[in-house]
Amino acid sequence: NSGYSSYLIFCNNSTGYLSMDYSYDQHFFKTTNEGFTWTRDTLHGEQLKLSFPTVDTGYFVGWGGVIYKTTNYGNNWLCISSDYGNLDFASEVLFTNENTGYITASDGYLFKSTNSGANWSANHIGNYNLGSIFFLNDQTGYIGCKYKPTGSFNKLFKTTNSGSSWDTINLP
Repeated sequence: NSGYSSYLIFCNNSTGYLSMDYSYDQHFFKTTNEGFTWTRDTLHGEQLKLSFPTVDTGYFVGWGGVIYKTTNYGNNWLCISSDYGNLDFASEVLFTNENTGYITASDGYLFKSTNSGANWSANHIGNYNLGSIFFLNDQTGYIGCKYKPTGSFNKLFKTTNSGSSWDTINLP
């Protein structure tokens, strides 16, 4: 099966990143001039998703469980990965503010940091491959997923307490 996905994020008016994945062949690009020109960026691992809670501080997760952090608009990246086995299949990172961030992963694992990525705690939410994550505010957020045996997107999880607990929303 071949698949294609892309992800675009700007951390300020001029600096942005584009991650493109075609059948697990990653391409990662950076612009520093409002998108007029792009250059291939050579970060470690295969990048999946990025999150910039402030204009200069950002994070990305990639295959193999890597977590990288920048504090200078992506000019330099520091690996802050911990030995979480279930991060091997991390799919998305989202910081809701400069301190609080989430990483969704396979097998129902959700990782949360409340200290700017220095430490991560694990939460297990069923037997699902957790995917996209979105927060309306610091308290209310959603996670989309697919059930592993069927591969169909059929669950949505919602929190109203910053991820302390998650309610299941069944989709048709």
